[in-house]
Amino acid sequence: MEAMEAETMKFARTIGVIAFAAALTGGAQAADMNSTYSSSTFNWDGFYAGLGISGLSETTTGVTAGYLDGYVGVNFTSGALLFGAESLASIWRSSTGSTGYSFGGEGRLGWLASPEVVLYGSTGFFWENNSTTSVNWLDATLGAGSEFAVSDNISLDLEYKFHLDTTGGGANSNSVSGSALWHFN
Repeated sequence: MEAMEAETMKFARTIGVIAFAAALTGGAQAADMNSTYSSSTFNWDGFYAGLGISGLSETTTGVTAGYLDGYVGVNFTSGALLFGAESLASIWRSSTGSTGYSFGGEGRLGWLASPEVVLYGSTGFFWENNSTTSVNWLDATLGAGSEFAVSDNISLDLEYKFHLDTTGGGANSNSVSGSALWHFN
């Protein structure tokens, strides 16, 4: 029970840090008079694709891993709400020397904190294959993130996820990812 409470507190702190960073970045972007961003509102609707990096740490073993991620997704906005679906494919290497690949998908529900900033929650799945040991596992994920428009078609995304091992092949873990996304609008 104590471990679950500690994980909940870590998650709450991470959400607070992401929200604080989003508020600061949105304000800083509005104050930047020399910005190359030409539109007063970013078009979040439609398809996007991008690349990113992730770091993951298992909660029980302490094993860490680095990921190279590719993303494809779609967003739809209604007022200040954003609804999205995203898929990803990754290759990774762990601190034990293991390598592998991963696939995942998630649904996102967000709020437009400003025309250029989205704060969101996500839930989905993450399937991993350890190529070194031939072990597969499936995680359920719960996350929170912020996405910032930096030009007319480019956004930067920062997301925290808690991974709950559902198959017994892996371990519960925490990950943080950053990505650059191109919006096709």
